[in-house]
Amino acid sequence: QVLLSRLESDLYKIIDRCLAGDLQTHDIVMADNKSLITVLMSSGYPGNFRINKPITIEDDGLLFHSGTKVHDSLLLTNGGRVLGILEKGESLQTMHKESLRRIDKILFSGKQFRKDIGQLL
Repeated sequence: QVLLSRLESDLYKIIDRCLAGDLQTHDIVMADNKSLITVLMSSGYPGNFRINKPITIEDDGLLFHSGTKVHDSLLLTNGGRVLGILEKGESLQTMHKESLRRIDKILFSGKQFRKDIGQLL
């Protein structure tokens, strides 16, 4: 997810070249910026995590759903790794701060995340 968000080349053409066995004839272009994903997890992850907790999203940025489901028109948790928040930019520090701001706009009972993402590099 982090790498694909930076891909500027046509993914279909890359896959097509791979299937044809001549990927070496195709340049793969990646954006020069950085990207960061912070994963929101259910309480108890990676062990016995909670599911079926309603999720409220008041964020308009790009999110990757991994442990979610819709039931009776409600978005619910359905796994340990619930959502991934994608940030792109030039500064890991700025992207980290923005992801923390966005995390506050996503609500579900037992929400947890690592606060050191983007801080170790």
